[in-house]
Amino acid sequence: MSHRRLYETDAFDYEQKVPSYWESSVEAPSVTGSAFNSETIYDVAVIGGGFTGQSAALTLAKEGNLKVAIVEAGGVGWGASGRNGGFCCMGGGKVTYDKLIKKYGLSDTQHYLRIQREAVELVRSIGQANAIDFDACGEGEMMLAHKPGIAKSFKDEQYFLKSQFGIEAQLFSQSELKEQGMNAKGIHAGLHTPVGFGINPLKYTYGLYEACVRAGVHWHEHCAVDQWSKSGDLHLLDTAKGLLRARKIIVATNGYTAENLHTELSGKLLPVMSNIIVTRPLKESELEAQGWNNHTMSFDSRNLLHYFRLLPDGRFLFGGRGGISAANNSLVPMEQQLTREFQQMFPEWRDVERDYFWRGFAALSYQLSPHVSAFKHDKSAFYAMAYHGNGVAMGTWCGQQVANLLLGKKHDIPSFLQKPLQKFPLPFLRKLYLRGAYLGYHIKDACF
Repeated sequence: MSHRRLYETDAFDYEQKVPSYWESSVEAPSVTGSAFNSETIYDVAVIGGGFTGQSAALTLAKEGNLKVAIVEAGGVGWGASGRNGGFCCMGGGKVTYDKLIKKYGLSDTQHYLRIQREAVELVRSIGQANAIDFDACGEGEMMLAHKPGIAKSFKDEQYFLKSQFGIEAQLFSQSELKEQGMNAKGIHAGLHTPVGFGINPLKYTYGLYEACVRAGVHWHEHCAVDQWSKSGDLHLLDTAKGLLRARKIIVATNGYTAENLHTELSGKLLPVMSNIIVTRPLKESELEAQGWNNHTMSFDSRNLLHYFRLLPDGRFLFGGRGGISAANNSLVPMEQQLTREFQQMFPEWRDVERDYFWRGFAALSYQLSPHVSAFKHDKSAFYAMAYHGNGVAMGTWCGQQVANLLLGKKHDIPSFLQKPLQKFPLPFLRKLYLRGAYLGYHIKDACF
């Protein structure tokens, strides 16, 4: 069975290394996975070996004492978990908190905010417990207003976060941002949330891999699932390495989920591209000229936001959403567009060489929230996905929680995150919806 996807096959060459800064900066894991054995019957097979899949497998192996296998289409860290911007922060959905309160009530929304904070600390604790040095840097996250009107709204946002969720956000004027070493063109104010830190995501992914292998998880890379069927109580995964049998399944493929992996997932996710450039290491004089030497994770208030941070070795990472085509011939135009946007915000660095450019997929759900649930028609299969570009912390947390759900243990999943994924209306038009949304967002970002 060939995989059916929304985007061109160029983006799914599992043998092709990701040309990322992370890939060049991290040594390969020091342990190797298990040999594939088609005779083994696993208690659980996890499809997808990123943050979510590995967090789930590690929890199952340690808490459930189960025989667990991970099957990953690419190499370790090939997908979004090895190619994101390394923002370990709050987030996971695309619905504003005031709308969540109106839809689900204050209590459920407060629950959702609490687990976001816990997700950040979970990453930190997993790193400490497993001696994973993932280059943590910066404290909290700064939202930067790209319009004066948005800057005026930050005071209301600050009060809202404090009164409803107990989060002590700090407001910065344009001049105060400059004093903090956060000077960018067209920025009018900042709102700092004191939760989160930046990481090297591939170091974290590799650390999870080593922890999983040490815990007895059978890890199989370059093992794409070509067909999924069921015989009695056993799930049969026809993979690139042979037949794998398991009593239960967790799907953790997020933005890389094939449309025909399973009928219960078809048409229920919208993968969106995120693109990143990384500069060469900046000199002190260059940092001073631009007025940016702060390592705080930052993003602007655009609908099609930019996210950026100064890395520990002095390089600057700058990312943004966008792109409808994943064909190889779209790479250069997208890099050029992102470079122009970078140069507009950081004009003093317009001539600084950019050493890396890469991209990957995040995933949106129709409800615009993460989902952790069992399949509607098969309670032996589960999924955790749809983090809307904030999967470092939320993916890790959802992996742990979907494992608890499978084990029948107490979990802490907000009720609306347990709701089944809904199919997009006329799902074959999803890319057309996206094209229209991008056009509308560009207009809004420019005018309002």
